[in-house]
Amino acid sequence: MKESLINITKSILDSNKEASKAFVIRLFDFYKQFPLLSNNTNDVQLSHGFALCEQYAADCILDYKRTYSFIKGIYKAINDLLESNKGEKVRILYAGCGPYAPLLIPILNLLRDDRLEVTFIDINQSSVSVLKSIVNTLSLNDYIESIKVDDAITYQHSTKLDLIVTETMYSALTREPQVAITQNLIPQLKKEGILIPEEIIINIGYSDSNKEPVLECRPEAYTIKGDLSYKPNLDLQELMKIEKEMNYSTNREDCFFESNWIHLEDTKYHDPNIFLYTELKVYDQEKILKAESNITNPLCVGSLMNLKEEKSFKLKYKITKDPMWQIEYK
Repeated sequence: MKESLINITKSILDSNKEASKAFVIRLFDFYKQFPLLSNNTNDVQLSHGFALCEQYAADCILDYKRTYSFIKGIYKAINDLLESNKGEKVRILYAGCGPYAPLLIPILNLLRDDRLEVTFIDINQSSVSVLKSIVNTLSLNDYIESIKVDDAITYQHSTKLDLIVTETMYSALTREPQVAITQNLIPQLKKEGILIPEEIIINIGYSDSNKEPVLECRPEAYTIKGDLSYKPNLDLQELMKIEKEMNYSTNREDCFFESNWIHLEDTKYHDPNIFLYTELKVYDQEKILKAESNITNPLCVGSLMNLKEEKSFKLKYKITKDPMWQIEYK
């Protein structure tokens, strides 16, 4: 079983993004040897977002461009840390790992380096139980500090970390607690430590809701709806960036981010809808672009038809129980 996973992992690392689909499906099939323990398909309400249920977290593997990019980026990050730490322990936290920890277990199984010390946390007890079974089966316990139920929004690690991996996000950072988790974990990272994803960039643009391509990734289907040849009229502009040096509000009762007023003197050159586009820099050269994954699907947040006399609008991002964007017109 260990060798089977090693072969799958090497195939993913040796492929490119487009060609990785077959190998990622093999990874998903490998994990199906470990049955899930819960049939509950209700997401878990947290203080600042929803955590995916066990089944949906497992199905995320099939979002193959995401899985490929994270595995490749994390593999490079770990090797860079092993080289720079010069024989010292490399302490890794995987927050919101789900039942399979698919972005790290394949790499851990491949490297089997005694300098690695990994902590896995997830809010679901059933996910933690499945992951413990996988770790035992693959004989990976020597590289694990702990696998436990915990809330990544409030979790505190006993020592500073070299690498933090958290992928708990939905399109345009809505619904799931990626931002709240990142806020909590960044102070626990060493100065020279690595946060993955390194950057989450939210861009603003104007498009047509009827044409904009959107990926649908489900166990029974991987399709793109919309017009792949469609190009909005104007270039995108960066609105917000999540990274380890970010400097936004740390008071979760306040608005995390608020744009300036955006004035549009003449809207005839714009497509009718206001869209947010997500782009991820996983690590180094590994990126996930618009509509390459469920987490980078475009999100329509408003319409230019709603502009008032001053033809201006602003956007606010709030980390509520259901993280969301709000738009204000004037």
